[in-house]
Amino acid sequence: MRNIALQCLQRAKDLIVKDDEISAKYACLELRFCIEYITYSQLQTYIQEVPDETVKKWTPKQIISVLREADPNADKNHKISIGKQDAKGITAKTMKYLGEEQRFSLEWANTRHNALGNFLHAPTLSQIENYESPTKEKILKKANEVVAEIDKILSSPIFNVNFGVFYEFVCTFCNTKIKCRNKSISKELGIVCTSSRCKAVYDIVSEQNDDVVFKLREMEIICPSCDKSNFVGSHLIAYGNSFPCVHCGGKAEIQYALVPL
Repeated sequence: MRNIALQCLQRAKDLIVKDDEISAKYACLELRFCIEYITYSQLQTYIQEVPDETVKKWTPKQIISVLREADPNADKNHKISIGKQDAKGITAKTMKYLGEEQRFSLEWANTRHNALGNFLHAPTLSQIENYESPTKEKILKKANEVVAEIDKILSSPIFNVNFGVFYEFVCTFCNTKIKCRNKSISKELGIVCTSSRCKAVYDIVSEQNDDVVFKLREMEIICPSCDKSNFVGSHLIAYGNSFPCVHCGGKAEIQYALVPL
């Protein structure tokens, strides 16, 4: 994805130097592609941490929003240094600076992606009547502004950095490997299976040193046949779903109903 972005960037630069309105508009199209491919490249870095339907999204705003849910720093620059520790948990006395990964923010990607898109449409009747159609100079100014930022991102020798403390386990319902960083877990929302076919929710019930225990979030259902308790994954509580009772084998289906208050 990054190599394709570089190709788009070079084509945009070649079009800009032609210094005419038509070429400038095509440069904007290449730059939109460039922003999208850079975003897809970052998505690949977080692919195990985000819902699998994220790969169907295409706008930078949609994708980066999902990435920020997995990692609040997903759209921020990262300075990388390395050093040898004397012991685990102790910062190394000497650090070697390797460089900085440049990333565009969600706000920058969204506003520039939209701004470039504005030049790819025929001017409205109102713009034509009021002589407000985008000029070559305006288009080139925006294109050059975007080129300067993308140049910094694609020229960085460090890219797609993804450090963190992660929890990994296998979903008991669909066998999907779940990976999430410890600082992104919400006690209210829990840890949600990334498979769009599953969406099982898990909670951390015990955490001691490196030993972490996860438990499926469940709801109690009283069997209408034998009046005994059954526990069902909360993600399965939806209209039309049916469950066999583990005690008597009777089936119950979830329905909507009006009840007296």
